[in-house]
Amino acid sequence: MRKSAAFLSAIVVFSLLASGLTLAAPSVTGALHLTDSLGSHASSFADKGDVYLKGNNLPSGYYYVRITNSNGSVNLGVPPVDGTLVPVSKVTVDPNGQLHELYRLWDIVVTPGDGEDGFLDSPNGGTYKVWLSQDPTFPNSASKTKTFGIEEECEPFGHLQIVKFYDYNLNGRLDVDEGEQILPGWLVHVVDGIDWWEYTGDTINPLVLVLPFDTYTISEATPDQSNWVPTTPKFVYVVLDESNSCGTAWFGNVCLGCGGGRTLGFWSNKNGKKAMEASNGGVVGLLGELRALGGESTPLLWKFPDGNDHATFSSWLLGATANEMGYMLSAQLAAMKLGVLTGLVGEGDYVYCPEVQAPYLGFTVEELMQKAVDALADMNSTRQYLEALKTALDNANNNLTFVQKFPCPYDFVNTEIP
Repeated sequence: MRKSAAFLSAIVVFSLLASGLTLAAPSVTGALHLTDSLGSHASSFADKGDVYLKGNNLPSGYYYVRITNSNGSVNLGVPPVDGTLVPVSKVTVDPNGQLHELYRLWDIVVTPGDGEDGFLDSPNGGTYKVWLSQDPTFPNSASKTKTFGIEEECEPFGHLQIVKFYDYNLNGRLDVDEGEQILPGWLVHVVDGIDWWEYTGDTINPLVLVLPFDTYTISEATPDQSNWVPTTPKFVYVVLDESNSCGTAWFGNVCLGCGGGRTLGFWSNKNGKKAMEASNGGVVGLLGELRALGGESTPLLWKFPDGNDHATFSSWLLGATANEMGYMLSAQLAAMKLGVLTGLVGEGDYVYCPEVQAPYLGFTVEELMQKAVDALADMNSTRQYLEALKTALDNANNNLTFVQKFPCPYDFVNTEIP
């Protein structure tokens, strides 16, 4: 079926490009997806009529669509025009950033020159690129693009699932039985024959891509919030072939923050003194617990004083310097132990400290303190190891590296998506 005056659509678009006339359009944020008629993501399709547009987090408004060859040099499908030869926008994005509906590509573009429904065959062996823009001249800076293929022969396909999870125990695995959860809406990138930016799904609607057999590189984006750290490699390689038609890329993350730690300065001042006095056993009892870390006969903590008053303990804390790393580690260990003994810190809470012992990313507070005790008791401990433990405890005492029990907010507003 021919569109009214559509045979001039390509002339209009090319005239705009040639004259330099453009309609101001901002850079397009968000993600553009290609799907089948049911909304399942795909990159290859059996027929041109099987390709649909879907998107999320896009700026609201009206959009134009065109189809080109893979490098964008040849127009294969262009926006139709109205009776005054003005290009018609066929796609609408609602205020929530979602496409108004699943748009069938064949229905929203026409062939250049003769204005027939749909788009021409690609000169690049079945490879196409769809462009989405609020500017009918489709500048690169204000367009979202997605490459796709039309099968010219029967091509084998596989399924790639991408899972993002909150890795509270820092072991690189999703432990559902321990309460770890899926993180939906995390931005990931899939390349190799395609160049897709996608958002992970949840347990009900997981992100599963239908892709031709190939080796794919999947990476995760870094959120705008700086307190998130990965617990798995940021790049994952998945091979889809006849022997492995279903593959999964796993990405773990945690967010870091407060956990009740208190610094050397706190425990040495009047606030720390009050906290110690209010605990079971008071100052004397707590100092006895610290002294007992290495046994009553041989105190483990370097230069630990004999006195049982807060003033003596305060002077010991503030006397620690990095010139004697064992002394500084002793002070940080004492501060963490006091946090546990006074109920401010949980022994089972996790601390992110990859500097301590590769390949482990962290330990519980109890495990970390025991490592410090063992290191101080071992005359062969290196300064480097003592310093790594000191840094881990210092960061936690400053509430920088406690793994939060539940996911923190995350978004990717400032992530540049081509």
